[in-house]
Formats: sequence, structure tokens, C-alpha cells
Amino acid sequence: MRRNRIIFIILWICSLVGISFYGGTVSYGIFAALTLVPVISLIYIISVCFLFRIYQELDGARELTAGKAERFFFTLYNESPIVFSGIRVVFFSDLSGISGLDDCTEYELPPRSGVKKQTVLLCRYRGEYEVGVRQVVIQDFFRLFTFTYKNREPFKITVKPDIIHLTALDSAEMIMNAARESADNKREPDVFVREYDPGDDPRLINWKLSAVQNKLMVRELKGEEQQGIGIIMDSSRDGDEPLEYLPVENRILETVIGLTLFFNERNVPVTVFYTGKGTVTDTVGRNGFDGFYSRMCAFSFEKEKDPGVLFREIMERREIYSSGMVFMVVRKLDPRAAETVSGISSFGIPVMVYVVSEDDGGDTPSLRIPRADVKVIPPSGALVDVI
Repeated sequence: MRRNRIIFIILWICSLVGISFYGGTVSYGIFAALTLVPVISLIYIISVCFLFRIYQELDGARELTAGKAERFFFTLYNESPIVFSGIRVVFFSDLSGISGLDDCTEYELPPRSGVKKQTVLLCRYRGEYEVGVRQVVIQDFFRLFTFTYKNREPFKITVKPDIIHLTALDSAEMIMNAARESADNKREPDVFVREYDPGDDPRLINWKLSAVQNKLMVRELKGEEQQGIGIIMDSSRDGDEPLEYLPVENRILETVIGLTLFFNERNVPVTVFYTGKGTVTDTVGRNGFDGFYSRMCAFSFEKEKDPGVLFREIMERREIYSSGMVFMVVRKLDPRAAETVSGISSFGIPVMVYVVSEDDGGDTPSLRIPRADVKVIPPSGALVDVI
């Protein structure tokens, strides 16, 4: 483009010299033609801006899962009676990615026709944001000028958090001890019976008593009341730009969902504490994971959700002290969080703190608290490799 501009300027100066020293119809014709070139280029660029259309669509609904690729289509259409050439589209690349196409591809569109492209869209983080074509870059026929404008028809989608299936937890043995306290680990039937509930083991049905009562009765299992898992989730937002807060929020939700699913699959009840309209105590039982996941998909992090208020209200409640173990998933381990860990562990409850941060752990304060440990989880990378 720079070379074309230099050539054009030289030719225009030569034509100016020609009419100054020689005159004549040819010299004036060349000068007029060269002078009209920028005007023609401007008219062309304006025409493209008003008559060029972009249509974008997914292979399904506008609701994707973070980290899962989905087929994506976009159509470039020329509504004018002239040919459009030298058109490039620039894709969003911070929160999502397009495979198979790049920003350097130029498109030529005949009059009143278009071109449809199929590619693969990958959204990296949960949330609601724009994907696909971000900008349009236009070059005139003579390659003298470039004009870039934002896509006037943005494509906004909702991205759900990914469900990470954890096969093991790379933490202290106390975690697995808590998992082994499941009610399903009790094998001896007790003499007490109760009415059958959906999901009970059919092998525990007392058929004789069921015939007498005319309804299904099951025998209880021996053992102490099961102690479940407590998870405290930091619900605050830190930052103003999506690229600042979405990676951390996405990893916090992935971690909480992954931990809940891990224990839910082992029939260990989980209670998640977070800030919604006040402090929410969300208990996830044997068949409650799907409902919990739906609530997490709709969850919103906000700056007004002070984690200090969440910690204080949790400590004032009884639910947290009935847990066999407590996990904390926070964005930073400040004195308020450390005080909460100390208060919970003072009741003999093991605590595991996951700090979601880009920090490698050098500036993260260590927990010198009995039955408590801390681990830094980076916002990027596979969760199963770090947790």
C-alpha cells in the first residue's frame, strides 16, 4: 500500500508538471484522471460500508460450553451493483478463537452475491460476550487507502462453564478420608425400617414388612450420620474488562463444579456457600447435580459481593461445622480468608484452600494452621493437571 501511494504521488506530480510546462488535452486529461482517483476510492469505501453485510450463525443454539468446539458459519454479502474486492474480516481472539481461517484472507464479492464460510469456534471462558467477526478492513481498488470499522452486527452468545470430571484430587489424604465417609460405604442393614424413597438400594427392601404395610419399606444402614463436604466460593469480581475477570471467574466455577461432581459421584453430599441475594447455602444431594449446574450457569460475579461478608456470615451459621471437610475457592488469600480457615479448622475440620491466581505461589501467604493447606491454581491450563 505504501508503494502504491508513492507511485500515485509521483504520477500526480508528473501530471502537474506536464500541464504546467506543456499543457494540452492529454496532459489535462491525465491530471484530471489522477486527481479523481482518491475521490473514486472514497466513494467505493463508503459504498462498502453501507452495502456490505455480515451474517453469523452457530450450528445450534447461542449457548456454548467453555472449551468445547462448535461449528460456526458466517456469510459475507454484497448488496451493491458493483464488485467488492480487498475486503478482510478480523475475528475476536481474546476470549474465543476461530480455526481454519485467518485475518489475512481477502474476499472478492460479485454484485448482489455473497460467500459463506464454515469454521470452528472455540470459546475459552464462560460468560456472555461477542464472538466471530470483530472488524471489517476495506481497501480501495487502487490499494491507496485502508478503512477499518467495527462490525455493526455483533454476534453475542452465552457460554456455560465446562464440567470437569476429576478422577482424583492431588491433595492431602484427608480429602479421600472425607470421601470414604459416604453412606454407601455402610454395608450392614440395621433393624430400623422406613418407607422406600426413590433412589434407595432395592436390595434393602424388606418384602415381608412391605406386604404387611402394603407399601415398600427399606431397612436403614448402620453407621454414624454422614458428614458431607462444604465448599466456600468467592463470588466477587475484580477488574473492569472481560479479559481481566473472566479467566479467573471461569476457573473458580470450573473448580467448584468439578469438586461438587467428584463427591456427588461418590454419593457424598456437598453444600456450597456463595453470595447471591444474601449468603446462599446450596446443598447438592445424590440427584441434585444437574440443578446445581444450571444455577452455576446463571451465576453472576459482582464487585459488590464482598467475600469478607460471606466469610463472616458462614462462620455465624451452623451448617459449615457439620462438614467432614471444607474447600475454599478464592481469588486471593487475604487475612479475612485466613481467619475463616483458622476458625473452621479449630473445630477439627480439615480445610483445603484453592487460590485462583496467575501468581506462581511466591507471594501467596502460607497457612501455618493445623489441618489446613493451600494450593495456587492458574486460570489457564487443564484443571485436572493442577488440582
